[in-house]
Amino acid sequence: MEVSKKVYYKIKFTLSSPLALSSGENNYADRDVIRDASGKPFIPASSIAGVCRNALKAQYRDSYLGYVQKADESNSETAAGDSMIMFYDALMEKKQNDPKNPNQEHTEKQDQEYKISIRDGVGLDEYKTAKRGAKYDMEVLEPGVVFVTYIEQNLTDSKSVNVANIVADLFNSNKLCFGGKTTRGYGDILASEIKQKRFDLTEPEKTKEWISFDMYGDATEWDDYDYTEAQEKQTETETVITLSLKQREGSGISIRKNSSKPSEKIDLPNGNFKKIPEPDYEQLTLSGDEPIPVIPGTSWAGAFGHQMKNLGLNDSDYKDLFGYVKGKETKKSRIRFSETQLKGSTSKKISRTAIDRFSGAVVTEALFTERTYYHGYTEEPLRITINGKLNSNQKGALSAAIADLGYGFMAVGGLTAIGRGLFTIERINGKEVMEDEVFETVKEFLSASGGEHK
Repeated sequence: MEVSKKVYYKIKFTLSSPLALSSGENNYADRDVIRDASGKPFIPASSIAGVCRNALKAQYRDSYLGYVQKADESNSETAAGDSMIMFYDALMEKKQNDPKNPNQEHTEKQDQEYKISIRDGVGLDEYKTAKRGAKYDMEVLEPGVVFVTYIEQNLTDSKSVNVANIVADLFNSNKLCFGGKTTRGYGDILASEIKQKRFDLTEPEKTKEWISFDMYGDATEWDDYDYTEAQEKQTETETVITLSLKQREGSGISIRKNSSKPSEKIDLPNGNFKKIPEPDYEQLTLSGDEPIPVIPGTSWAGAFGHQMKNLGLNDSDYKDLFGYVKGKETKKSRIRFSETQLKGSTSKKISRTAIDRFSGAVVTEALFTERTYYHGYTEEPLRITINGKLNSNQKGALSAAIADLGYGFMAVGGLTAIGRGLFTIERINGKEVMEDEVFETVKEFLSASGGEHK
């Protein structure tokens, strides 16, 4: 089929939450981040195509993104269709060096700084005890990295839909997530710049322009993206609740990561020195000049799921909302919890030991030290997104769980038995609320958000 038009899109986006995109290797953790030949993380075009295919309406998937129909009992022949849209790997953007530095060429570009960290995960039972065989760790690319990707589409006639533009609009909406654990706050992006270029190949001059077009060239090669161009809404019905939180006075946060830092060495007079040991474990943080404590979506999901079950949510409604894995049978979670960062927090090292309940003596080798954080608040609120509709039981349990979080009856993370992980809710969807208003505010919002799911 003859191509009459070519359209290109250049999309720059920033990773706004950790990326857990596995290579299938386990050299550094149970699941390593995917890297290119030079060792730098990237997002493969196949992953981008898969995410976009899932986000598009069914009418565009096979027609524009290709398909393979395998032979089965009802059909003895195989069939396949080519994709009319080409996706490209998302690579880390090269950064321009500081032109004020006289020792650097103005045109020289350098690699971005990035950080890959290892996060521990474990399955917990209803008593917050680790399940046997449910411990794992994985590499994640920490947020802040800027990626650049490209999309190209062939249009054959006037009836062809510019689906690549719909995909660009999906990036612009910031509703695409990449990698694994996306329903638990991983893989969020923020599109910062979109450029476009269109060529009408029925015109000789435009054809010549297309032949000389350098997709990877300077910004002058590209036109501004038309953000006002109307597009069909691609996503299903969703409800979003945002909670602005603040740590309760005297309550720290304990979501553990093992400390691998060496002991701090302090010089003393006469050439002597002493070592101050680092904590045995510390609160999970993002790396940087000032570590920022974070609460991953997995921790929020575990806390809310446990509390909603305690409040009477039956197993069927729980699995419908939170998903499940049972052998080869799986169901994706319909509720998503964002990762939250605690700004303005104060770190503190605390040493604790186990005491023999009969003698009151210290238990041998039971001393440990942790680093926890106090007085933090969420500059970006906890975001709870529900795809589809909730039934009355799910609405009631979720409203009550959010109220319990605001009252201090629900905690997140570890060491909750000694008062860790408690918060107050200051705003719901941007509106200031008093403590006794939380339940009714959430319940009214959920009731107004749409009909019930059967």
